[in-house]
Amino acid sequence: MGGYLNAGTAYDYTTYYVVLPASGFSEALAIQADALQNSTIDADELARELKVIIEEAKRKFDTPSAVAFERLNEVMFDRHRIRRWRIGTEAVLSGFTGDDVVGYYRSRYVPGRTILSIVGAVDADRTMAAVERYYGDWPAAPGAVDRSPSEPGHCDIRTRTLRSDVVQAELALGWHGVTPLDPDAPALDLAATVLGGGRGSWLYRTLRHPGLVTSVAAYHYAPTELGIFSIGADLEPPQVQPAIREIGAALDRLRRDGPSDADLVRARALIQARWARRLESTDGRASTFAAAQALAGAEWLDQEYEQFEALVPADVQRVAERYLTPRS
Repeated sequence: MGGYLNAGTAYDYTTYYVVLPASGFSEALAIQADALQNSTIDADELARELKVIIEEAKRKFDTPSAVAFERLNEVMFDRHRIRRWRIGTEAVLSGFTGDDVVGYYRSRYVPGRTILSIVGAVDADRTMAAVERYYGDWPAAPGAVDRSPSEPGHCDIRTRTLRSDVVQAELALGWHGVTPLDPDAPALDLAATVLGGGRGSWLYRTLRHPGLVTSVAAYHYAPTELGIFSIGADLEPPQVQPAIREIGAALDRLRRDGPSDADLVRARALIQARWARRLESTDGRASTFAAAQALAGAEWLDQEYEQFEALVPADVQRVAERYLTPRS
């Protein structure tokens, strides 16, 4: 039908998506609905797929940036499951049986835990009729919710150094942030963009432009239950300590003075462009709507945009003081 079907996982969701010409929509909906509701989890097929996933897990161990940030989560958290190696290890994956996977599938893949997002050149009424036809008789069932252990409060300074046969160094620093619906989340997003978003960011000018690092970026990543503010850089090993000093100086400046009006204009423009790019493609728009619906409803996207518009430099300075201050 001229399209593709794929899936992906993150820390707090799994997504299955189909992208194809609208002329094939009804057939694609039927195929995906059948796969979602009636999978048999064939034992031979599972064994083949596990081999593929195990190889993917091995490749991740050979990716320094992935190792650095996975270990950062492990260092930052004592109990929350985000500290685990997300894709799994070979020992764990090779031990999965068909019963394990079927049990998970049957207990989690239920209507009440499923969001269906459709975007494109389709007629709304006919689309809803097709959804009713393929999903309407899916029997309701209680969905298992196996929440992670909550993370105890702590603010100690933690470090870990990993050594391996690599030429470049990977530097990953992290602070506890906030959940995506927390009122401080937009200000932390802006703080990350001021520090490490694009060529005009503070850390690009003090680290990348002089040649101390090959790359540098800052993020506030907020899965459903927590938030992580992180700064990462790729650099030569002798530059690690100078880079840490420059990052510390930038954080001191952000806490002490906050961003300028010009800094905020630039950071807000980057975030608005990022916000708009999520809605450019049909699959990007569908994924964005589904993610918003899972959090607080699709209308939350408008609220998020309005929150970014309302922020002033003092808001960014305040969250920097509150969340990005080292304490021992």
